[in-house]
Amino acid sequence: MKKHLVALGLFALLLVSAAECQKIAEEELLKPTAIALSANTIAENQPSGTQVATLTTTGGVAPFAYALLETGTGSDDHASFAIEGAILKTKATFDFEKKTSYK
Repeated sequence: MKKHLVALGLFALLLVSAAECQKIAEEELLKPTAIALSANTIAENQPSGTQVATLTTTGGVAPFAYALLETGTGSDDHASFAIEGAILKTKATFDFEKKTSYK
């Protein structure tokens, strides 16, 4: 999957139609104000690929792309999860007796 970085701010766009008509427009790209999960628990012993939650974003300019942190605070268990579109899924079968929570 290709990752694209987009700068935030006010941009002037030059739009040209097939008939060579031109229009200048301004578009402001804003960062999201909040990201939320629809759930934060999953039953144990579910197969890998089980949906945990849906990610939603408040504010900003869509479309949004979601990714897990590869390193740093809160990334301890990210190898156990995957994000497909806006869906958080498991990449393992969880056993409560072996581990009770994930970050």
